[in-house]
Amino acid sequence: MARKKIWAYAIDNKEEYIKNKETNKERLFFIWEVIKMRKENPKELSLLTFMSTQSNKDKRAELTPVKKTKTAFFRYKSDSTTFTESHDSDSEYISHETAILVLSEMKKINFQDKDKNYEIEFDNIKKDDLQIKFEDGSIYYPDLVGFFSKPIELARKWGGKVAIEVKVTHKCSYEKIKDFQDHNIPIIEVSLSDKMRLNSELNNTDIDEDEMERYYNFLKRKFNNIVYMKILSDPIVLNEHKFIINKKNGTIIKAIKEIESFKGQLAKETEKKESFESTIKEMKQEIFKLKESIDNTKQLNNSLLTQLDNEKNRAKSFNEKINELKLKDYESMNFLERFKRLFR
Repeated sequence: MARKKIWAYAIDNKEEYIKNKETNKERLFFIWEVIKMRKENPKELSLLTFMSTQSNKDKRAELTPVKKTKTAFFRYKSDSTTFTESHDSDSEYISHETAILVLSEMKKINFQDKDKNYEIEFDNIKKDDLQIKFEDGSIYYPDLVGFFSKPIELARKWGGKVAIEVKVTHKCSYEKIKDFQDHNIPIIEVSLSDKMRLNSELNNTDIDEDEMERYYNFLKRKFNNIVYMKILSDPIVLNEHKFIINKKNGTIIKAIKEIESFKGQLAKETEKKESFESTIKEMKQEIFKLKESIDNTKQLNNSLLTQLDNEKNRAKSFNEKINELKLKDYESMNFLERFKRLFR
């Protein structure tokens, strides 16, 4: 089954593509616009031919708008057209295709995986021509492929690209995840809960173009705030491996240089320490000698003090004897001799 495309390019009666006046690029027509045009301005609609949106114009094919009670989409006009698009069961849901459309129009997406945020600035998000074929013949059709350069670390790790899968009811297969992981292609899965789905689709009731447009604007508001996702494939590309290794080697080399520098500083400090220890040893020896000298001086001083005391005692003894002699001599003098001594 082919995807129920809800967008298309258009060419006028001159076989020229209708351009967006602001960007001067080919304008996308949404299915709800075309259904409204069919009701309100059938003459303008009759002048337009709708085309598929492959980047290679030679591969584009004519589309025709289809409106049924419970769905609306663009169908390839020719049944012989070769489909190179998603064939999984989710591609049948308008919710799935609208989410792909809204995400493809965004330049910056604030993804959240559990408690971790990834704010990715996209250079381009492709929603067409997304066939990926591996060497073993396996072929896959991711819903979107985004190319980005910010954040830088994540861009290096993933090689600046990521496949984006929108999940409604159909999970990404184990084989697809493994093949993408083995070929260094990361996968982000964006799940649409029942609250995020188109009500009429969920309840299997009739759908109209106004509801589709409201749902488109609803998803734009939600996704502009935050997009909850789960990383299914998280490879590290070869260049990032080399970058990590080179970074680690640089860190190791820097650490070795710092160790060598520290060793040199340590050797200098060791020399200083040894010099200080030698100086301290010499000073201790000098202090020991000074202590010995002080002790000797104290002993000498004590000896001199003893000698001095002895001399004082001897002098005192001499003085006492002299006084005794003088007294004796004085007592032996007559009156006249004592009287004369008073005036000496």
